[in-house]
Amino acid sequence: KIKKKPQFVPPKVVYDIAEIFEVEDRLPQKPEPEPEPQPVPLKIRSFDGVPMANLPAVLPKTKLVFRPADAFVFDLVSVASFLALLGSVRFDSPKLDLISFV
Repeated sequence: KIKKKPQFVPPKVVYDIAEIFEVEDRLPQKPEPEPEPQPVPLKIRSFDGVPMANLPAVLPKTKLVFRPADAFVFDLVSVASFLALLGSVRFDSPKLDLISFV
């Protein structure tokens, strides 16, 4: 058996530079580029109208715990953000703009 020596293939940069100086005919033939792999199609699953009793069936590794303190904090942040937004619109203040943005 005759072992075939792997042929030296210069990097793409060398081909680009040789093309600029018009000496690309002195280089080995440029290899064919490998075809790009086809992207895997994206699948999105949407669940709508799932009652809370069936939520563990849809999201088995998720444990949802809501405490009254959590609801209070969410409401407080929502009200504070809304007031900052209204103040920003009413008084055109850069500080209120920043607060309402955050």
